Amino acid sequence: MLIAVVLGLVVTASYYASAVAFEMLSLSRQFPNTVDEELKSQLLTVGKMLLEKYKGTAFDVYSVLNAITLLIISIVMLRDKTFSKSTAV
Repeated sequence: MLIAVVLGLVVTASYYASAVAFEMLSLSRQFPNTVDEELKSQLLTVGKMLLEKYKGTAFDVYSVLNAITLLIISIVMLRDKTFSKSTAV
């Protein structure tokens, strides 16, 4: 279970490294108030770059490690008599 907890913390850090929600929120608030077309184009480009970053390696690592963490926790729960099989699965 200790391995699952440590792996879960790594997964959480990986997710926060890949999340771009606050940056996208900031860009979306700037966009309507911008009159300059060049600046609007730059904001759109930055938004597209953030979306590509979100779909990148950090998010893939998060997905795989999260699945492994959940499997470890499930296996530990199956071996322990405290939890029922339906709960562990």
